[in-house]
Amino acid sequence: MRALDQVATGVTGPADSQGRDAPERAALAGFDVSLWWESYAYNAASGSQAYDRILTDADSCPELGNPQYTDVGVGTAGDVFVLLAAR
Repeated sequence: MRALDQVATGVTGPADSQGRDAPERAALAGFDVSLWWESYAYNAASGSQAYDRILTDADSCPELGNPQYTDVGVGTAGDVFVLLAAR
């Protein structure tokens, strides 16, 4: 949902083009999240390249190892990849 919105509207960052954050978007998909983190990779040629970019991002990489997250979701549209970790 987030990746499609970014490709369609060009709006980047934590809020989508309608002003919704990750918990609001998760609720639309039927999930209730109490803790979350979201990371993005733009202009990525593949999922591997997107993951490598997220791993080298100083803000994103430490979050990947957070043991409090129990669910991970990945969305892609075009060359935009969105990773959501949540509990």
